[in-house]
Amino acid sequence: MLTKTHFKSICGSAILGCLTALTTPAMAANDAMMDLLRVLKDKGSITQEEYELLSGAAKADDETNSAGQGEIKAAAATLPRIETRGKLELATPDGEFSWRLGGRIHMDAAFMNNDTGFDASGAKSDPTLTSGTEFRRTRLDLTMTLWRVWQAKIQYDFTGAAAAGFRDVYVRYLFKGAQPGHLTVGNFKEPFSLDELISSNDDTFNEHSIATNTFSLSRQIGLQYSTWGHDLWTGTVGVFGEDPVASANHPGAGNDAEGYSVVGRLTLSPFHTADRVAHLGLAGSWRTPDQGDSGITFGPRPEINQADILVTTGAIPGIEGYTRLGLELAGVYGPVHGQAEYYNVDVNRGDELALGAAGMFEDLNFDGYYLQGGWIITGESRPYKFESGTFENPKPRSIVGNGGWGAWEAVARYSHVDLQDDDLGICMLATAANTCGEQTNLSGGVNWYPTPNFKFTAQYVQVLDIDGGRYDGAEPGIFQLHTQANW
Repeated sequence: MLTKTHFKSICGSAILGCLTALTTPAMAANDAMMDLLRVLKDKGSITQEEYELLSGAAKADDETNSAGQGEIKAAAATLPRIETRGKLELATPDGEFSWRLGGRIHMDAAFMNNDTGFDASGAKSDPTLTSGTEFRRTRLDLTMTLWRVWQAKIQYDFTGAAAAGFRDVYVRYLFKGAQPGHLTVGNFKEPFSLDELISSNDDTFNEHSIATNTFSLSRQIGLQYSTWGHDLWTGTVGVFGEDPVASANHPGAGNDAEGYSVVGRLTLSPFHTADRVAHLGLAGSWRTPDQGDSGITFGPRPEINQADILVTTGAIPGIEGYTRLGLELAGVYGPVHGQAEYYNVDVNRGDELALGAAGMFEDLNFDGYYLQGGWIITGESRPYKFESGTFENPKPRSIVGNGGWGAWEAVARYSHVDLQDDDLGICMLATAANTCGEQTNLSGGVNWYPTPNFKFTAQYVQVLDIDGGRYDGAEPGIFQLHTQANW
């Protein structure tokens, strides 16, 4: 017969078995478990001996579980950190090593409106600008940080046969002491022109101004040192040779010495907050051309890559070297930003007797400038990168796809270049061979940033005037749509 004593014994045994099963690492001892055991003991459901046995086992499991959690945390601390939000980066937790895969896709569609001009002989001469589409840039790059103070980058552009090739390819050492900076060797942009140094991902306009296109040299192989201080100034100086695709002036490709340049840039930024920036810059360069060059040419595309060059000096003979000067001014005030630069080039030409003719070549001078500005309608500001003295795209406050509209920006630019010098023979010809002259452009458009990684633009370039050369008086217009993704 089942007595009350037998019933309590059976219930106690059942509870003992259940609690024993529950005392696993997944149900480690805690305050609630200990309270339950005390209640069961007080009610007589388990004996004192059973209570001590169960509570001891639970405490032991808790200690084991705590030790295991510590081991898991220690192991997790050594695992690589993977970042996929807007970029793909793999890094060690201590930051000693990192590998970042980047890229960009830029696509353009241009629609040209030609206009009638006249060459130097007075004959009718129309620019032959043609509408079309192109992949402007399709690049992949890998940037590495090794042992914290060493960096390397390799970047390749896959855009067609003519435009394909290496872009940024360099090794860099970072100085982390009292005077920060870095020493870079490889192929990268010369420190000349704010417009040129801003990444193509972050350009306000689809293309640089006609002044920048005329006088900046972009990437060359060289050695450069950069430093900055007091959250106020930056300084960069470098020595550069030719770019990697120049084929006739490298060892084994010819008997002529490669050209070289010495370039320096100073910037001053008395303040640079999230929505207030003041930037001043001064850059200078002396360049000696390759000995095998038949001449140096200055001439820009009209701020659209698919368009033809409208004014140019042609190949200038007898150049011993030329000096470039660049002045920079830029600022941000809330959603409004502005930027301006002036360029001046002095061309030093040598004795024409060296070429077997009598007389002396006269020195030449050319210049150009641009002024541009933008208003970010949705209220964001254009970010400033102090250490490089450059700017980035605005970061939209709301993301398209997450209930937002992105960032919208209205932009305008006025640019001018003067490539007329009476001491250059071609500029004085009264024939169609005269290509010199002055060009003035006015550009405007709208930029849309649906996310930080995508950009769409609609921009119009109006050539206000061509004075001289083979298209004197022509005023063509160009409308361009631009699609961009970068990571």
